[in-house]
Amino acid sequence: MFSTWKLVCFSCWSPKTLLRLWKSFLLAFLLSCDVSLGALVAISGSSSHAVLFEPFTFSCTISQAAGLKDDVIFYQDTLLGAVAALKQDAGPCSVFIRPRLKDYSASCGNGTDSNSSTTKDYILKINKAAERDASYWFCGLNIAKTLSEKFRLHVYYLSGVIFRSHVNVKEGQSLSVNCTVDCNPPCDYAWTLGDNEITTDPLLTLTAINRNQDGNVYKCTVTNSAIPKSISEQFILKVLSPGSENRTVHPDGPNSVTFSPRSPTTAGEGESLTVTCIADCTPSCSFSWIRGNQNLSSSSKLELTNIAMSHGGVYTCTVKNTGSSDVKSSNFTLIVRDWVEHMCLILGIVIGVILAAAIVAGWIIYKRKKQKAEYVQTEANN
Repeated sequence: MFSTWKLVCFSCWSPKTLLRLWKSFLLAFLLSCDVSLGALVAISGSSSHAVLFEPFTFSCTISQAAGLKDDVIFYQDTLLGAVAALKQDAGPCSVFIRPRLKDYSASCGNGTDSNSSTTKDYILKINKAAERDASYWFCGLNIAKTLSEKFRLHVYYLSGVIFRSHVNVKEGQSLSVNCTVDCNPPCDYAWTLGDNEITTDPLLTLTAINRNQDGNVYKCTVTNSAIPKSISEQFILKVLSPGSENRTVHPDGPNSVTFSPRSPTTAGEGESLTVTCIADCTPSCSFSWIRGNQNLSSSSKLELTNIAMSHGGVYTCTVKNTGSSDVKSSNFTLIVRDWVEHMCLILGIVIGVILAAAIVAGWIIYKRKKQKAEYVQTEANN
């Protein structure tokens, strides 16, 4: 009876025995619980940018991950909640929250099939990159409350060139043809006549047109060197003589107004942005940018530098045909985001407070146990 009672009476055991039991209990507890303490999280991409409609892959790498038991979650700053989540239960890995968006897929990567592996990779694949993917991405451990640094994903693209293939102009008049396309990052332009380069500006302006230019073929080549990709379009100039039956050139356009980059566009605080208003007119277009009652620009380009939260909102581009009273307007929306930084800061503060409280509580418990052990030892000696 006495020996049985002694087994359950902690005060009857020596401090060394209690210490051995405590270490054994702590080891068993850590092995049975979700283990992610000390793990480090990093996110990377298959390249520095994505190309529109082409695949792109994110990798969330967890180091110091031996015995990891936690949820690995991918986030995008424009979406609330997880984009996708994977569960690492020591050895096996599985996807338990499948991607919320079409054309996304998640999978377990290198090291996730081994409990002892110190580095584990988790994969989020964008099968066809879209403009909505251009934002900040990050990943993290759910239980450990550890987040990676942010990865700013840029989506590069080059849209088609649109203008009329034949242009009629009365002799002596002027003509402007705009080759601007929706392109990210900004494209390089080249207008050529035969083998001769005329200008590297997207806007081709011909003044005092004469009969010698009749039948000329003007070609615009647009190049996005970051992809890389080039596209070309050309038009044939028809010069009408003063005695021609068709000497009157009828103004045409603008039929549509578009933007490069497209609306809406997201930008971060402190960044710069150039927005180009795109339209085609005969004989030419004039442009104006306004926001509310404020005139911002009288050209096709709107330049925004050192962007602040106050820059967010709607901007209006108005295009007028210089040969008529035809006018068309369109709105461009700019979204300025910074809530991820604030959320990360708040999360960091909360985690810091929790860790500080845990350290203080652990120290208090340790001191009390030490005092109790010393008391037991003193009683035993007496």
